Amino acid sequence: MIELLKPDFYFEDMRGVICQLVSGGWNQFNVVVTKAGSRRGRMHYHEKNIEAFYIISGKIEYQCREIKTGKSCRHIFTAGDFWCVKPYVGHDFYFLEDTVHIAMYDLGVDRPDGSRDIVEYKTGAKDDE
Repeated sequence: MIELLKPDFYFEDMRGVICQLVSGGWNQFNVVVTKAGSRRGRMHYHEKNIEAFYIISGKIEYQCREIKTGKSCRHIFTAGDFWCVKPYVGHDFYFLEDTVHIAMYDLGVDRPDGSRDIVEYKTGAKDDE
């Protein structure tokens, strides 16, 4: 359910770091800043989009659930972690620390007809309330 990714290019010397996450193939790129104790995403999934995340700073508890099988997972991601989520994998985030992360979509969530490729997923769990 989680595919760990590696940056396309990484260089580090005494001046600092250059980290090129991708060199193409993504149509929407968001920088997200979130306070500790917040939740974002409310379990949802995308029907068409592949979504990738890169943690610049902070700590996230990531929850996911395959829509077709119901199989679920929880994972803690921290600075430098890079992963992607395929269509029909429900996911949401609880921020354990103040966090800055990047979210990328291969297609973009806004569809030409004005609708969005974001589908709320009700798991029946208390977290959905």
